[in-house]
Amino acid sequence: HVSDARVKHPARLAHVRKQAAHFGVPRTQHVVATYPKDRLSAPMPDQPEVARPPMQRVTVVSLGLAHAIDAEAGRLLWPAQVDARVEDIARITEQAEIAAHLAALDHPVTPVIETPLVDLSDKQVIELGEHLNVPWHLSFSCIHAGDVHCGACPACIRRRKAFDAAGVSDPVATGRAA
Repeated sequence: HVSDARVKHPARLAHVRKQAAHFGVPRTQHVVATYPKDRLSAPMPDQPEVARPPMQRVTVVSLGLAHAIDAEAGRLLWPAQVDARVEDIARITEQAEIAAHLAALDHPVTPVIETPLVDLSDKQVIELGEHLNVPWHLSFSCIHAGDVHCGACPACIRRRKAFDAAGVSDPVATGRAA
């Protein structure tokens, strides 16, 4: 779990730990990414874009890669997903390649960075999750502080649209309309 200047709270980390227990992952790590300036604030429902700290994705994947190298892992799964937006897919792919190249300069053996969700639409992620029996009740999408999904932030709205498009009932739906 990477705290990377987005609004984070105990509920996010708690969900990571619940997921790890569910899937039998013996060890999780909580990494705090610091930035020169915290430019990220929780958006209001009518603000679709969120300002990102400088090099946020590169920092997150680099931190993950550093921890994977330290753990002598063979691969790093980066669950980046951008609703099949081609420009964002290209950016994420390039960022993963750059991080891998930089790591290889210092370490002869580096984990392979895999982005299994990057080219899937939100609907496809939900459909795949249903096919794999993903425990959706253990997932947490809301960007606001709190123990439950607010139902109104951009992440909650995106989540609701994805579940609706896939025809799947979201077990964490708050019932709030946005």
